[in-house]
Amino acid sequence: LFDPVELLRPGWPLHRELERLVAQAPGADGGRVIAFGAGGGGTGSASGAGGGADEGPGDAPANLRPDPDFAGGALRLLPFVLRGEATLASRVSENLEAILLDTGMAGADTALLAQEAFGATIEHARYLTVHDLTAMIAMQYENVGLGALWPVLETALLSPGQECWLDQPPEPMVHLMDGQARIAMLDDDAWLALQPEEMRNAESARIERSFIRFQMRQRQIAALLEAHGIPATFDHCSSGLDPRSVLSG
Repeated sequence: LFDPVELLRPGWPLHRELERLVAQAPGADGGRVIAFGAGGGGTGSASGAGGGADEGPGDAPANLRPDPDFAGGALRLLPFVLRGEATLASRVSENLEAILLDTGMAGADTALLAQEAFGATIEHARYLTVHDLTAMIAMQYENVGLGALWPVLETALLSPGQECWLDQPPEPMVHLMDGQARIAMLDDDAWLALQPEEMRNAESARIERSFIRFQMRQRQIAALLEAHGIPATFDHCSSGLDPRSVLSG
């Protein structure tokens, strides 16, 4: 089971890996279910249901192993790909986008099977499209004070190749370009020069605390971008330089 940050990455790498493995799977095309995963002790297995054919154990695909660094989240996800003839798949996709969020609660037997298979305590199990998941995570980020960063993440996910800016003081400045995020690393003088007059005239202890919080916010944003598979780099912006010009260069 995966964390949302592992699914919501540019290019949808987990789903792309499933597509690749399905294309390589033996057996006739047509209605069938193919599952890939890892058994106990890290032993991999791939099994298909379609004509009753089962493949034997092998190495689990490395790209389908959840990252242990993200194992502690409350929302856990099992990616799947629904494939079919293009016209039919498009029609089904439209229907799922319209109704699945409201009607996609999994049955009790499915939830129980998942709980036993993954050794996890499951309170609610439901089906979602990746767009449903995207909207859900956007709302969660808004609720924890990360809403300003969401347009950058959304652009990377849904409009790859396009540029996006986070330029909303007091947030750190971020420029998404060519699939990478550049963050303005301001020194203390450069940061203070961009603050309101009230902050510029504040006591030195308050200024220092505020700058430390700003630096922590920079690191938090960089870590979140990296978790979503978006490379993040810092560009030093000393006092007297325009951060937007530096990030555009």
